[in-house]
Amino acid sequence: MLIQTLGEMVNLTNANDLPETCASVQVIYTEIAEDQCYQSSTPSLSSVGSFGSSHDTMSVSSNDDIQSVEAKLRQGCWPEVFQVPKVGPELELVFEDGNRKYLSEGKKHLDLSKDHKSQFLDAIANRIWEYKAYPTHMEYTEVAKAIMRTYPCLAEKGSSSGYDEMLNSIKFKMGNLRAKMRKLDCMELNVNSRKRSYPGTSSSKHKKPKRAEINYLPDIPIGEDATSMESY
Repeated sequence: MLIQTLGEMVNLTNANDLPETCASVQVIYTEIAEDQCYQSSTPSLSSVGSFGSSHDTMSVSSNDDIQSVEAKLRQGCWPEVFQVPKVGPELELVFEDGNRKYLSEGKKHLDLSKDHKSQFLDAIANRIWEYKAYPTHMEYTEVAKAIMRTYPCLAEKGSSSGYDEMLNSIKFKMGNLRAKMRKLDCMELNVNSRKRSYPGTSSSKHKKPKRAEINYLPDIPIGEDATSMESY
């Protein structure tokens, strides 16, 4: 806080030191810059203030006190370069052999078994979920390109891009993951589901947010309820 006395500006940290006669008082609030990224899913409740009757005191709660389960699942913003997660040792051997044959036998395509493909897509979907539940088409494309860089043996013949089928498979797998999480009452997915005229179901399409509508609602932390949350 700055006060002006006798034509000079003086810093003031204690309100009790405020002189009885002063020409003007200037209050400067320090703003905390917002993060450059929006973490999906989960905006952190870093500070929840409660003002007293005099509006001169504020109580701030810790991040650890209020943190939803979904917040613990998010690692941060969407990465600049998507890293393909490590899969099980069996799949690693399959991909290693596939890459070797791809380079030595003239770009031979690796045909994964149904179980291996499902296992691999599960790992990819879980890694995507760590960043966001609703990736854009461009982000899906980045994932498919990263897979082709890591495992060139999966490049598809007859495809202009080499990953069209893989791209569709990833989108389909993410849709299945969202459906499973929605059945588990994942609040992030429930609030973003387009409502139908009859209860108990939701549309397959992502609900278009209205103006000024918050499109994400974190789950209530364990040990809290709607009433206790109002006390913060």
